[in-house]
Amino acid sequence: MFSKWAALLVILGVGSAALLGPNAASAQPNYLVSLGTGPANPPLGLNNNGQALLAKGIYSGGTFTPFPAGFTGSAINARGDVAGLTAAGDLALYSGGVVTDLAAPPGPPPMPGAPPNQFVFIGAINASDEIVGTMFDYADLDSGFIYSGGVLTPIRPVLNAHGAESEAQGLNDSGVVTGCQDSLPGYPNEAYSLANGIVTDLGPGCGAFVTPSGEIVGYRGGGGTAIFSSAGIELIPNSGPPTAVNSSGQIVGFTQAPNGQVIGFFYDGVVTDVNLLINASDPLKSSVTIDRAVGINDHRLLLLDGHDPLGNHQAYLLQAPWLDIAPGPLAFAAQSLGVASAPQVLTLTNSGTTPLSIDSISGTAEFTQSNTCQSPVAAGANCTVSVTFTPVSMAGDRTAILDVVTDGSTLTVPLSGSVAIAISLSASSAQPRPGASFTISWNATAGSTCNPSGGAPGDGWVPQNGMQPGPPPLPASGSASVIETAPGTYTYLMSCGVGSQSAVSKLVVTVLAPPSGGGGAIDLLVLFTLSGGLALRWMCTRRARDS
Repeated sequence: MFSKWAALLVILGVGSAALLGPNAASAQPNYLVSLGTGPANPPLGLNNNGQALLAKGIYSGGTFTPFPAGFTGSAINARGDVAGLTAAGDLALYSGGVVTDLAAPPGPPPMPGAPPNQFVFIGAINASDEIVGTMFDYADLDSGFIYSGGVLTPIRPVLNAHGAESEAQGLNDSGVVTGCQDSLPGYPNEAYSLANGIVTDLGPGCGAFVTPSGEIVGYRGGGGTAIFSSAGIELIPNSGPPTAVNSSGQIVGFTQAPNGQVIGFFYDGVVTDVNLLINASDPLKSSVTIDRAVGINDHRLLLLDGHDPLGNHQAYLLQAPWLDIAPGPLAFAAQSLGVASAPQVLTLTNSGTTPLSIDSISGTAEFTQSNTCQSPVAAGANCTVSVTFTPVSMAGDRTAILDVVTDGSTLTVPLSGSVAIAISLSASSAQPRPGASFTISWNATAGSTCNPSGGAPGDGWVPQNGMQPGPPPLPASGSASVIETAPGTYTYLMSCGVGSQSAVSKLVVTVLAPPSGGGGAIDLLVLFTLSGGLALRWMCTRRARDS
């Protein structure tokens, strides 16, 4: 057994060299490759040469090269230069095996016994060895900065009156910077971009990365990924904070699953749990859980942080699939039970350089699919998947997943829809009399709950709920006995709903007044009629007897 596992690891180790090179796009071996660097050396970033940055060194081509003592890496550029910190907290550059101390943090010396002034965060380093980050000193508190040409310059964009502290997190090779103004409690941070000395307010949130084309990717609110552009802010559903983005706009990060577990995600039109990208035949799949995706390059090589069943963390590389899915998650309008929606179409495109297999495409009983995909899909070619939503059970909101399996990786497309609520109300008598009981019946879409209103107080339409506020909710169908004590027009309402859907139905009943003259006149007329009939009958009987 030992020799079998050893052989597998040797194969993966040899295969990792192909993963790391610029030609990684020509193959798609979606198997985990362990970097073997241990839990005390977390992964931090990745460049297009396949160099993986860890806190204590660089992994490349199957070899780990540690940094000189006292240096900790933070960000890597295309050449493999690394921005980081010295043991004293100075900004430093690692290049060609040598560490150069660039700048000590500004500000007065710390108080006796206080920690040293230090750069608390280094965001990015570009191809010109410009560096951005956020520094802390006892005079100015948080402030973004850029180091360029031997000069460290603070970045403090004042975008509104809610705060003057700032962060700088992202930088591209053209020198465009992004970050955010930190705001006072109760106010959102404000994202910005800085290009050629001009600051642009991007709206609520924080910029984290700048692509070569100038696109800003960051986060806002609870930490979900956001894309900032002149058209506005696009929020990526089901995502967490981003940790890296490549030139083509693929994004990686981490998010929290419904069970509370933290998982790494890969975004390429849809957000997919990175664990689903690992080939089912990978010998490491059953023993590794990926918590964070921390790097992605233009060859879709992923740098990951995962743990084994004992909780021990390790860095891994994984090749993500080259299948692009557009437009992304599908949301269907509310449908009546048993009624099919109009189809929505997904386009699957092979953006790689080799044919790509489509192993399977699967929907659900209510979200059905048909497709034009024939495996393999040629490089640059595409096929379509048509999805239809037909609710077949009780009312409520629906969520499901369309699974697209390609070369052993599973990409997931979120699907959502809901069932429209229909309600009918009817009365057993269209024109009841005062004091007479009549029945109001209702019937709503199964699974919904209903609440009555209207009528008159105490007439039996709105049930009593003891000391609790409001009437108790009613089932989707039922009836109530109603008695109105006075003539008039009464309106009865029934509101039913479940999830995002609701509906209201109205019933109008006219309670008739007694006919003009009242009940006494009716009795006298009846008595007069009966009396006349009896008298006539007596006269006829008398005549017959006399004759």
